[in-house]
Amino acid sequence: MSNIRAYLARIGRRGGIKSRRTLEPDVARRMVEIREARRVARRASTATQPGGAPADTSITALAVHDALLRRASPAEKLAQVARLSRTVDQLSVAGLRQRHPTADGEMIAYRRAELRLGRELAARVYGARDEVPNELHDPVAIALDIAARLDQLRVEWLIGGSLASSVHGEPRATQDVDMVVALHRRHVKPLWEALRRDYYVDVDEMRSAVRTLASFNAIHFASAIKVDFFVAGADPFETERLATRQRIETPGGVIYVDTAENTLLRKLEWYRRGGETSERQWRDVQAIARIQGDRLDRDRLRLWADRLGVMDLLQRILVQRD
Repeated sequence: MSNIRAYLARIGRRGGIKSRRTLEPDVARRMVEIREARRVARRASTATQPGGAPADTSITALAVHDALLRRASPAEKLAQVARLSRTVDQLSVAGLRQRHPTADGEMIAYRRAELRLGRELAARVYGARDEVPNELHDPVAIALDIAARLDQLRVEWLIGGSLASSVHGEPRATQDVDMVVALHRRHVKPLWEALRRDYYVDVDEMRSAVRTLASFNAIHFASAIKVDFFVAGADPFETERLATRQRIETPGGVIYVDTAENTLLRKLEWYRRGGETSERQWRDVQAIARIQGDRLDRDRLRLWADRLGVMDLLQRILVQRD
């Protein structure tokens, strides 16, 4: 860890100590303009045809693509996510080695954490332990690992986010795991004890999340994959999600994922909360609607969309699908 600590000292951050630069107003405005220009360019490059087909994909080709995904089992889709994510990780490491040819494995692992987490959080994570293993992992393996620890504590849980949308829609690489957990105060310390050897996790943040029914994070030391825990309370939609979770048998164990309907609804919520600018969230929703098709329970979708305030977004998706 000596190389990493020397690096942290050089950049002015140790264990999360902030060292923020101050921007002149003109520079800040210019940065905002550049960001908005890039956003417009991304929208143009990811333009879609009716039904959610990317501009560079014909309707016929998309139909074949979607038919193949419908034939794949949930376990096969998760395996594809794992392969894609490992490949992206390996390419990222190769790029870091090319840019930092004199860096050792320890420093490359830290640089990878910086890319995924940002400099400040990476410093906090790496300052939390003396040795950091250098194995590569994937989000499915991390989800199974966390699930086993939750099962030991008899905590009810499910996987949402991009892993769930990959099961119900189009598989894609990810470096995050979203979990809904029925966590109570009595679970906090045992779960922290179960995680802290292999994950960065703040016990005070856990207690606060349980008290306020919010969220907290765990970050896998070896891979810098982040797990977001969303604490379920008495909210009817969270109760519904846990009650209807879908069981998937994988070679590594059992994974419970959100239903297609609930995944679609939650993605619409996140899309709205993000100012309706996330092409990734919208594409995930389009893929679920296309691939699930008539298997979606539209009555349930409309019921919860109305309650969650996303009925207009749901109608846009259903119109595209039809």
